[in-house]
Amino acid sequence: MVTATPPTSLSQALRLTPRPYQYEAVAALLAATARGVHRPLLVLPTGTGKTIVFALLVQRRGGRSLILAHRDELIQQAVDKLRLVNPTLPLGVVQAARDEHTAPTVVASVQTLSRRIRLSRLVPDFQTIVIDEAHHAPAPTYRRILEYCRAWHPDGPLVVVVTATPERGDHHSLRQVFDRIVYQKTLLEMMQAGYLVDL
Repeated sequence: MVTATPPTSLSQALRLTPRPYQYEAVAALLAATARGVHRPLLVLPTGTGKTIVFALLVQRRGGRSLILAHRDELIQQAVDKLRLVNPTLPLGVVQAARDEHTAPTVVASVQTLSRRIRLSRLVPDFQTIVIDEAHHAPAPTYRRILEYCRAWHPDGPLVVVVTATPERGDHHSLRQVFDRIVYQKTLLEMMQAGYLVDL
């Protein structure tokens, strides 16, 4: 009788090797934190692996982490990349019927977590909070979560804000959420370096 070989995990199959600029971005975030920047902004074009950067950062910093996203595909992408970087990472999801809020790393739907009854169950002891798609961060739903997690307290968590587009269409400032841009690459730089195809 022939037995089937169990499939290898995605992480084993891909053997992730981060790109040099992804390591640079993590180093820039850690250096900014050491200088007292509590809410750094990371700007990288779409397709250059912002999710890998914050997955590497979460792994490097340790402690509890909260990743906030506003769309189903961004939540799933964060879960996939976190597992790719660290397949053994204990991971929970807070979205709709899922309420795995006690996990060491929580990936959460902002729409779900910002509901007061869901938020009240969350223990706000995170060392790192990541906001995917920074231009949404000034919204009341995000601010409610950040305030609950003590993001503006001197001893609060590191809040890393990542985006490809650091401007809002309504011209509201993102400065109320982040301190400064600590790492940025433009679309042109990434195309010239061969990481993105020419438009």
